[in-house]
Amino acid sequence: MGNPSKAVVRSLKRSVTQLKKEIKTLEDKLLVLVKRAHQDLLTRLKTSPGVIPN
Repeated sequence: MGNPSKAVVRSLKRSVTQLKKEIKTLEDKLLVLVKRAHQDLLTRLKTSPGVIPN
């Protein structure tokens, strides 16, 4: 297959960067929803070692 062109590599890197941003945004929104709906459970999970990183 050979080496991909620099343009392809740059394009893929941009895609990965954008996907990471979207994942972060979705994780943040999910956390807000979980906090609203299940704050008590979230508190209990956070106090369990190794379950949710602080």
